[in-house]
Amino acid sequence: MFSLVIFLVSERVLPQLSLSEELLSLTVFYLIDFVILVLFLRFIDHTTFSQIGFSSKNIPRAVALGLIASAGYIILVPLFHIPTSISFSQFYLLVLANFSIGLTEESFFRGYIQRKMRMVHDEASAIVYTSILFAAAHIPKYLADYGGDFFSLLVVVEAVRSIVVLGVLFGFLYETVKNLWTVIVAHTTWDLYLMLFPPSFLDPELQLTFLIASSVFISGTLGLSIILGFETSKAPVIIPLGSQPEKPEREAITLNHKYPKETAVEKTFPWSSSHDLSEIKFCPNCGKTLLEGVLYCPYCGISLRAVLEGRMAPLLGPPPPMPKAPSLKTAMSKTEAEIERLYERLIGVYRTMDRHGKLRLDKEIQSYVNAGLSREEAIIKIAREMKLI
Repeated sequence: MFSLVIFLVSERVLPQLSLSEELLSLTVFYLIDFVILVLFLRFIDHTTFSQIGFSSKNIPRAVALGLIASAGYIILVPLFHIPTSISFSQFYLLVLANFSIGLTEESFFRGYIQRKMRMVHDEASAIVYTSILFAAAHIPKYLADYGGDFFSLLVVVEAVRSIVVLGVLFGFLYETVKNLWTVIVAHTTWDLYLMLFPPSFLDPELQLTFLIASSVFISGTLGLSIILGFETSKAPVIIPLGSQPEKPEREAITLNHKYPKETAVEKTFPWSSSHDLSEIKFCPNCGKTLLEGVLYCPYCGISLRAVLEGRMAPLLGPPPPMPKAPSLKTAMSKTEAEIERLYERLIGVYRTMDRHGKLRLDKEIQSYVNAGLSREEAIIKIAREMKLI
């Protein structure tokens, strides 16, 4: 959203600049956008570069496949006699601008969005959905270039259709090679050819013909790059359209006993399963009753991992008998210090269910206060419901 807003604002400013200033502005804008993406991945999503597809392995192969993928455009340039208005002194700015565009857009769409889509959808659906978002982000630019006549409308429609096709093929290329540098090179060189030899120099009818032909040719070269990627990786040329979604590398730990057993424990721990944890009903250290699926005792803090690995044996036989719950009137005789200690124990229990446990507890206390109870009465009522007293 930040990119689209800045782009629409820049459309008012950039036409007033020279070509060199416009290229420099585009470079700065996309590099700032990339820095924002990096900060988001690092501090909010906690994702590394390698997780979104940046790999230092076999860089020459990745670059070669990217160059093959975008070659379909440059093949048609001599056939349509498209001139260029870029001077040699501006060429390095053009390369820098297009590299920043390819780096930012592919890191976001193929590296981040497609990876997230892949966690909840099969491979083909994730690629298609990502390509639709990829095309939607380019629609403002195509609308800005809309000339108002019928042929200009057809050019815009064909441009959107071709960008969807390109997005799909880029997505399959990324899933095949498993290296983001391949699609970055393909995207960079595609945009570089497009700016070096812009089809806007052609008549509208010829421009539409060129766009259709270039879409066909680049689909062929992209398909060739995908096939070569399969062959060099020694993988069968089969697109797993019905493959199951990938699971995120770390899922949120949900310890609430209201959830099913399958989601009670973080699957990244190979030493545990919800079935194993469900067998530990009582803490082997303090004997208190445990909620189903907890990883730590909320009362004494002992790690149940040690129990599962055999370093501690759980208590044999029945647990000590639970004392009879006192009446609310008896419980209300507790001192203020005891109430606060009970509140701290409740925070510990709620945090084993949710990282925002204290916030959830405070909201529940406030709901009882709004219903007419005092804060102390609300804490005692919740503690009794959680079987702490």
